[in-house]
Amino acid sequence: MCNLDKGLKLCTCAGQSLHKNEIDWILKRKDASLSPLKIMGKAAVPQFNQEEKQLIPQIVHALNNESCFDFDYQAQEDDFLLLRIDKTNHRWLQFRFLHQAWQHDRSTKFNTWRQQLSELDRGKFGA
Repeated sequence: MCNLDKGLKLCTCAGQSLHKNEIDWILKRKDASLSPLKIMGKAAVPQFNQEEKQLIPQIVHALNNESCFDFDYQAQEDDFLLLRIDKTNHRWLQFRFLHQAWQHDRSTKFNTWRQQLSELDRGKFGA
């Protein structure tokens, strides 16, 4: 489970060469040149346990009030951040920069704006 005792530190740590199982966070940015695709299916909204739910306001606070990234980064409207909070069970939380602040995001891959996201960076949690 994600531990925020020492704050939230998002390190690039050679992120592009990390194996899929080593990645703790992925930052994406909306690219208006990408056309949304028509996707059909049923969206499954993840259910979080109480411990995971308690992380959400802590993470939102850190993203909005601390310098969490180890590189020069200015959030832009619709930036999207995935954070792996539990490696064992492959549990991720997602956040969106909207109205000049990071917010917990409950959208699914069926939302057209998410289909226009391209990866900006990725990495591991820092100490």
